[in-house]
Amino acid sequence: MKKIIPLIHALALVTSFNFSVNGQTYCASRGINTSHGYIKKVSIETINNTSGNNGGYADFTTQSATLLKGATYTIELTPGFNPLAYVEYWTVYIDFNHNGIFEPSEIVGEKHAYIRVNKSFPIPLSALNGATRMRIQMQAGAQETNPCATYTYGEVEDY
Repeated sequence: MKKIIPLIHALALVTSFNFSVNGQTYCASRGINTSHGYIKKVSIETINNTSGNNGGYADFTTQSATLLKGATYTIELTPGFNPLAYVEYWTVYIDFNHNGIFEPSEIVGEKHAYIRVNKSFPIPLSALNGATRMRIQMQAGAQETNPCATYTYGEVEDY
């Protein structure tokens, strides 16, 4: 029998401050300038969020999807461009152990492209049940390796 872990439920509003989910404090991350691209759409299971340009950061933690331990899912990430296309680098984290830190082992997707990307990943059997934070970083021209970064071109969305 597979156990269910819903992705996120939080009511924190964030600009550039730390915030918490279920008692865990998460660092802030954001892009400063979205003129080279922004996160236009995120789709995974019941999340199908077309958000457009949010100025570098958006909190969508009121949206959730139920993911099963041991199952594999595909996340679809669509960039928006304002006004020209750049290679966009994506990093997706899920805090499976609920410790408030996006660790390298919790990266479920890294990819780059000019257009929409799809990335499949498994939910580990060791993932804890309950509300779980997912962070998506998109940066123009380079991969961001710090989940708490403030960087020049791109955008971050939390789910």
